Amino acid sequence: MQCAPAYVFDIEVTKPGFQKGTAQAQVNITSQPMPGPGGQMTVHANTHPPVVSKGQPTEIIVRALTPQGDPIPQAHVKIHAGGGSFIHSNATTVDGQTDGNGMFATPWECMQCAPTYVFDIEVTKPGFQTGTAQTQVNITSQPMPGPGGQMTVRANTHPETISRGQPTEILVKVLTPQGDPIPQAHIKISAGGGLFHHSNTTTIEGETNAQGDFSTPWKCNQCAPAYVFSIEVTKPGFEKITTQAQVNITTN
Repeated sequence: MQCAPAYVFDIEVTKPGFQKGTAQAQVNITSQPMPGPGGQMTVHANTHPPVVSKGQPTEIIVRALTPQGDPIPQAHVKIHAGGGSFIHSNATTVDGQTDGNGMFATPWECMQCAPTYVFDIEVTKPGFQTGTAQTQVNITSQPMPGPGGQMTVRANTHPETISRGQPTEILVKVLTPQGDPIPQAHIKISAGGGLFHHSNTTTIEGETNAQGDFSTPWKCNQCAPAYVFSIEVTKPGFEKITTQAQVNITTN
């Protein structure tokens, strides 16, 4: 490319019924190469749990952030393992995309296992420099207790009291005992009546997001004084948890 030191862009905007608008914009051309393709990216990665036995899955959790700590959504994540297989790809590599909070999580397991596996992680997004990270999982020869880790489930309705035809939101949060979110946990909610908005039935199923949250709206038109929601939470490698939430119906 052959470039002048600067270029001025003359801009004209017209629309029937409006006076013509004009403006200028300028770009300066430097003889020095500009650094990198764009902004900096910080990548954090860990496994949960960090120690598993043969056939027990672990979750690889990746988060892409700016240096200021802001999430980078819709970044492409590629993870490579030296063995085992990712459950969603049934291969030693998996691709995905960060969510609105800059997070991506995926389960992995091995059947014929080495003592340790290292996961190489590459995160790319137009306008950002490529980010890389590593995390690892250790394989124990001892069977892990129970079907897996413990889950803590919190559930409530908002608002807790509604009138006929008014929706309430059932909010479910799934955490480890240490307070870390558990993403991609399967949620099943059953009600004794009314309808869930997204399923148009008395039951609904879904998955927690990267923060361990799941929410869904529900309402009734022919209503009892109260409804109890039965909530079941399952995830490979964790013990099943059940809990309840309640909404009250006012006649006023």
